[in-house]
Amino acid sequence: MAAEAADRSGDPDTRVWVRGRAAIALGYEGAALPVADRLAAEALRLDDRPSLGRLNAVMGRAHVAALRGDRSTALTLADEGRRIHDRVGSHEQDSDYAVPWWRQNVFLSLLLARLGEEHGAAEAQEAAARELPPTLPRFTTHLELHRGLMMARSGDRAGGAGYARAALEQLPPEKHSLTLRMLQAEIESVPAG
Repeated sequence: MAAEAADRSGDPDTRVWVRGRAAIALGYEGAALPVADRLAAEALRLDDRPSLGRLNAVMGRAHVAALRGDRSTALTLADEGRRIHDRVGSHEQDSDYAVPWWRQNVFLSLLLARLGEEHGAAEAQEAAARELPPTLPRFTTHLELHRGLMMARSGDRAGGAGYARAALEQLPPEKHSLTLRMLQAEIESVPAG
């Protein structure tokens, strides 16, 4: 519905942003991957100019590729996302819709954790943690869950799931978003090593 409303606006930036935002939300959550991929592809076809919408679409598509096991495509898209972010990152904003440097690193942290790129994931986690605004504490929990995913993927599923669960319990229950609960479920579903 949002994409249809954006289309009625006739504004290319809005059309790309709505689709890109949906693609990163679904791709990051690991939900409705065909829908995430379709919306990202539509956003990328609509306008090839660097924008936050395009950045979100590229990073959403990177997560879809990672979850489908397409490592090469995921890494290529992550590099493209870094280049776009260098041009359009919303460094001055601390909202759920902005993509400052720390938020780009949150995207990369999970992406690289999903790919088993532990060194790169740890670097992204450290970069995000350095700039994370104290007004958005749930993103610290995101980074901790990414660490739990890395533990689980390296063979310690029980340890990774426990680590992530303990991190989630540090956050007030009203801050336990659907995304965080889905990440916890993803960690718990990693095959035992």
